Amino acid sequence: MAKSFADLPIIETIQAAIRAEGYTIPTPIQLAAIPPLLEGRDLLGVADNLRRAVSALPAEGFDNVRTGIEATERELLAVLARNGISKVETEGLALDPHRHQAMIEVESDAHEPGQIVSELQTGYLIKDRLLRPALVSVAKAKG
Repeated sequence: MAKSFADLPIIETIQAAIRAEGYTIPTPIQLAAIPPLLEGRDLLGVADNLRRAVSALPAEGFDNVRTGIEATERELLAVLARNGISKVETEGLALDPHRHQAMIEVESDAHEPGQIVSELQTGYLIKDRLLRPALVSVAKAKG
């Protein structure tokens, strides 16, 4: 005997309605893969701010502060790496729209047009999926 939506508990009612619309319900294994992605994305701002803190320190002095911040940054990057999160490569590469986001174009004698000149913000991958694109400046032809 076929059940109507009214005969099902609320969760099963929602799932049946979703399936009736032609959608699939994620399995628990698929759902378990989502939290690391979100947690990794949440931590990227922390990694950015640690790098900014080191860059903002004067060249002379503050050696103990610099050492502490750099140690914290290294530990955070190691935790990210253990969870499959790595930096997007940019140095010396041509712009890849699947991994890089061009923010500005600059004239450059040292780079071919379309080649990355500098990285403005680090991008990250989780396994082979893009978590956040690298923000870059790209060389353009002079003239």
